[in-house]
Amino acid sequence: MSPRRRFLLNTAIVLAFWLLPLAIYWPVTLGGRTMLPADNLFQWEPWASHADAFGVGTPDNSLLSDMILQNYAWRQFQRESLAQGEIPLWNSHMFGGAPFLATGQNQGYYPFSALFLLLPLAVAYGWYTVSQLWLAGVWMYTFGRILGMRRASAAVAGLIFQGCGFLLVSSAVFPMILGAAIWLPLILGALDMMIRATTHARGAGKTLPWAVLGAFALGMQVLAGHIEITYYTLLVMAAFALWRLVSRLGGREWRQAHGFERIPLWSKRTAEYFVKPVAWLVGTVAIGLLLGAVQFVPFYEVGTSNFREGSATLAEVRDWGFPVRRIITLALPDFFGNPADHAVRDAWTGEWELLTTNYYGQPNPHGAGTTNWGIKNYVEGGIYLGILPLILAVLGVVGVLKKPQGAQKPPKFGGRRSVIAFMVVLSGFSLAFIFGTPLYAILYYGLPGINQLHSPFRWVFPLSLAVAVLAGFGMEYVAQTRMDAEKRGW
Repeated sequence: MSPRRRFLLNTAIVLAFWLLPLAIYWPVTLGGRTMLPADNLFQWEPWASHADAFGVGTPDNSLLSDMILQNYAWRQFQRESLAQGEIPLWNSHMFGGAPFLATGQNQGYYPFSALFLLLPLAVAYGWYTVSQLWLAGVWMYTFGRILGMRRASAAVAGLIFQGCGFLLVSSAVFPMILGAAIWLPLILGALDMMIRATTHARGAGKTLPWAVLGAFALGMQVLAGHIEITYYTLLVMAAFALWRLVSRLGGREWRQAHGFERIPLWSKRTAEYFVKPVAWLVGTVAIGLLLGAVQFVPFYEVGTSNFREGSATLAEVRDWGFPVRRIITLALPDFFGNPADHAVRDAWTGEWELLTTNYYGQPNPHGAGTTNWGIKNYVEGGIYLGILPLILAVLGVVGVLKKPQGAQKPPKFGGRRSVIAFMVVLSGFSLAFIFGTPLYAILYYGLPGINQLHSPFRWVFPLSLAVAVLAGFGMEYVAQTRMDAEKRGW
């Protein structure tokens, strides 16, 4: 294929990633509606007195109130401050005054927040969401191509990631989580290429461009304004880089090229080859944090004065994870009901059941019409990834065990087995953390500051990435199996 045709094909795929977000969010972009849950305001006075006049009933989800009471207020405050020629460093409307830009979640420094300054706020949320989901697909497609997937397989991985439950439900109330999470695939892709370049058997590769790209992506994520997602990203980055580096330097091909077949991986001679890639990786992270320092440094200063340090025990944090029964929503996302319906559809009969009482006739302790049955609020329980992606993810694992090399070989970089093994391990640990198993103690006691994070369920973020990558390799296996069958004349 000619370079021009490759460029046009890749460009077409990148542009096609607009289609799914636009299909989902066209009512709030081109359809004249808004993502702002204004109906939630009618839970309180003075709006409650006018609910009947406006035809407003029970709000879909009370937790969505954060979008209208908090996020919308932030955006409006930013617009008003900038219109008056002031930088909104301080919010005098909260208590006796409080830091504003330093807290981060208002995304004051995130470039894509310009949409909230240029467009009417009612419309800006929809276009912001579409832009971020588009990038989620593009960056996962890029990561898949770096890992050696065919274009079709990488495109499937991109579609799965941009359409995963975690990103979609985050868009409904947490724009800062959506904006931060989408950069992880690009960061990991840049790290992968950096390690490949710095450990090349025939000399140094082109490391600098990938280091710049990785630092840029990390800086953008910091500016997106959700430090919890950044923390998880740094953890996944470190684990992925170490895994790939060890698999590279411990691989047969690399060791034969350097005459290290009989030298242990932990020997001094081998250890010397870790220095250069580790230095590049550390430098990339440092520069990325410096790019985001305008947000990161003030946030760190504010964070040292917060109340969360030691405010919850390990047992309490684990209790905030998913209950085991919640795992069924990996296949049936509305098994426990959808707050927008104020009822639950029986998975076996298809009939709608009111949420006033449970199976035993006991009243819903959270109020009639809610789905809060101790399973996490819907927007914090978006674990659904799709049934087909889960099947493809399993095929990705089966395929690498059954046929590690196809007609189109993966990059000679530890092989795709290394990547798949990492994603399987990442999925396992993510699930263990999501469901609040005793393994969460590793994080709670082993990492600084993480005891301030009371949301183990947000490990669905790394899980979503891992499943998307595994599903991409599952498509690789399906494509290779079909090619093999055609060669045999089946």
